[in-house]
Amino acid sequence: GETVVRVHRPTEGQDWIRREPGDPVIDRIVEYWQGGQPVYRPDIQTDDPNGEMPLVQDHDVIPRSILDVPFSHGTLAVHSPEPDAFEPETIETIGQLANVLSEGFRRMDDLRALQERTATAEDAQRHAEAQAEEIQRINSLADSALDLTRSGYWLISYDDPDYYTSSERAAAIFGEP
Repeated sequence: GETVVRVHRPTEGQDWIRREPGDPVIDRIVEYWQGGQPVYRPDIQTDDPNGEMPLVQDHDVIPRSILDVPFSHGTLAVHSPEPDAFEPETIETIGQLANVLSEGFRRMDDLRALQERTATAEDAQRHAEAQAEEIQRINSLADSALDLTRSGYWLISYDDPDYYTSSERAAAIFGEP
């Protein structure tokens, strides 16, 4: 389906922002995510290969170090106002956090899928029960019709070999003497 990206800006009182595909910021985030490896920019004030500095100028705290760590549903972005803020050990720890985050999101997806399957099964059960009730209603109406017309009806036990011996031809077809 369509890639949907929601970004939370570190500005007090800001809500999640939905960004549409084709937005350069979104394209870059999707690229980081699909790359599968952490993307670390140690100091965007002195080296800004992705042109991010203009995008963060209105933040309450302007980041200099930015780290994007991919996980199953996007990237976990961490930043600091300090240059060179993230040591390799810190990046590794954030990567482990992203793995845990991935597991949580996968479990959430599993639970949603289970809820959908449960709802589908419950709908099928309700439909089957309604059909059984309708069959019971139809059988009751048929019985009433037979009673009213005094036509009667036959119950034939199929485990009785004599049920089909009404004629010599039927007996011959079924191999009975």
